[in-house]
Amino acid sequence: MTDKPENPSTSQDEEKGASGAASPLPSLPLSPASSASPASPESPSPRENWSFPKLIALITSILILLLFGNYARKTHQHATHPKLGHNCTLPTRRYDIYTGYASCTPSSGGTWISPLGPLELQHLSINRFSSTERSQNREGENHFCQQLRQFGGSWYGPGALNQLWTGDTCNELSALVPEVAFRREVGFPADGGVWVLTESKRGFPEGMAMVRNALTMEERCSALETLGAVWCESVQQCPALWDLGREPHRLVPRGFRKGISAMWSW
Repeated sequence: MTDKPENPSTSQDEEKGASGAASPLPSLPLSPASSASPASPESPSPRENWSFPKLIALITSILILLLFGNYARKTHQHATHPKLGHNCTLPTRRYDIYTGYASCTPSSGGTWISPLGPLELQHLSINRFSSTERSQNREGENHFCQQLRQFGGSWYGPGALNQLWTGDTCNELSALVPEVAFRREVGFPADGGVWVLTESKRGFPEGMAMVRNALTMEERCSALETLGAVWCESVQQCPALWDLGREPHRLVPRGFRKGISAMWSW
């Protein structure tokens, strides 16, 4: 029995199949969609795109807050420390509710200014809750000045107007130096007379809060008596009120008179 010869083509195919199973598969090229494209260094992120505008907005907000704060501070200072007047002059009202000063202009010249409390305002028949305009009647204004001077205060001559301006700034009243000043506390008891407590070279005695805390004129007089005030039968006969017998410009110390001699005849 003869063997059947092998088919050469069949053996070749088997060899090809065997060799094909053993050989690795060829790598296929990736499509552009599936390939990982490298990140471009030139393209900024969204956070980087918004960083500069946000920085500008932040700086602008800070500048606005600083400008507004400066304006509010100046407005507060103007309200707390008012200037002498809208036109930078000495007080022109009998009483100004915004400054707490009472003032008058005697016919002899100048301006008399006194800081008054509620009991003093009440004694002078001045409204404590609103400003009061000055009297246009010369006799009435002189009479009010004489009453106002009983409570002490300061007198500013016509030359004080030159002290108001420093460059382009209007000074406050506390920056001016008066030519005449008297510091005293006065009380008028109901049964007549007057209590006068004058400041000494060492100042007022301790316990002056008693005078400020008085709710009535009688309490004020009692406090003044406790602190060592002088009692007089009348204002006209009171040595402690000697200055009321002279016009303010006559009370100016000799050192000041040289500066105002051209405005006053002696």
